[in-house]
Amino acid sequence: SILPARPASSSSPASPRLRISCPSGQNRTSEATMFYYKIRGGQCQNESQHITLSSDDIICYVGRDKHENEDLIKYGWPGDIWFHVDGLSSAHVYFRLKNTDTVSSIPIDDLPPDSVSDMMQICKNNSIAGCKLASCKMVGCLCNQICRCKSKR
Repeated sequence: SILPARPASSSSPASPRLRISCPSGQNRTSEATMFYYKIRGGQCQNESQHITLSSDDIICYVGRDKHENEDLIKYGWPGDIWFHVDGLSSAHVYFRLKNTDTVSSIPIDDLPPDSVSDMMQICKNNSIAGCKLASCKMVGCLCNQICRCKSKR
């Protein structure tokens, strides 16, 4: 089951700040409070079936608004996996491995099914329109493959 969101970090209750860890080792301070969820792990699939992840191995970042979504895109790591509701406004949800010394990334098709289910549920629940629908399409890809172009719908 998905645990409720909690602030990732805050310097004081009156002035929340988040340290976003960048691949280059630099840190960026954000005025907003980023939320994260504890999601289920499990055995990976396909080529990565020798890997079993616990919920402690996974970080799930969630952007609360368009500004935090943009920060997540800007400071995402190449191995992060991005989830979004297709065609609707929604939170950006990122799957990141905590310990990248042993495994830097896992292909999206190889992620544990329970982890993917939790990430998609978080994404749907954080979409104003999506949360009112019985079902909706989801998209996901590696963070470094996100295309910031306008679609023609």
